[in-house]
Amino acid sequence: TLYTARWERQNGADVSRIKVIPNGGDPEQFPIAADPPEPVMSWVGRVDPLKGLETLINAFAEVRETIPHARLRMFGATPPGNERYRDRCLDLIDQRRLNGAASFEGMVPEAVTGYHAGQIVMLTSISEGLPYSVMEAMMAGRPVVATDVGGVRELVGDAGIVVRSGDVSAIAQASLRLLGDHRLRRRLGTVARARAMERYQVRHGVEAYRALYREVAGTRGLRAAS
Repeated sequence: TLYTARWERQNGADVSRIKVIPNGGDPEQFPIAADPPEPVMSWVGRVDPLKGLETLINAFAEVRETIPHARLRMFGATPPGNERYRDRCLDLIDQRRLNGAASFEGMVPEAVTGYHAGQIVMLTSISEGLPYSVMEAMMAGRPVVATDVGGVRELVGDAGIVVRSGDVSAIAQASLRLLGDHRLRRRLGTVARARAMERYQVRHGVEAYRALYREVAGTRGLRAAS
């Protein structure tokens, strides 16, 4: 990511040897689906403290104050050792009286099912690189609300709303803005799909790596000949 490249430069890396090749997805695996009829926020990932799920749950509680029938659907596995964190999140759901409205739904056969489940896709992480969940959601034509960590801002561009990590109210307000405006969701979803297709297809990364390998091999061949 450009974020990582900046970090490398700040730590003294040779700029001429830095090549940014972003992650990519296969568009055939992430087709566009119709907007669900109900106000649903979806999240896809692993259940882990780095994902900021307590922040997400608290933001959802604020959303429910304005949209009482809104739902939060969270898809993904809990890695071994993270069970206590998941249980803490479940306790928070209970404390905020969100039972039946916020749910952990475990793994799904295909991640795109989780993206299609929501009118908007959430990312509330406290640390990321270039998150696949955001890139794949964009490819599926979903607008995102995401926290400004790692390479998220460069990934999202103008295809969603990026807010400060940990800012519950900002996340809630961004979610309310999108949930309440069908035209805005549709416009941002179109922009998201176009941006992902232009910049983040897996074939782009494969082509870039092939070119890099040819460049490195050619340079080494010249050095050996000299």
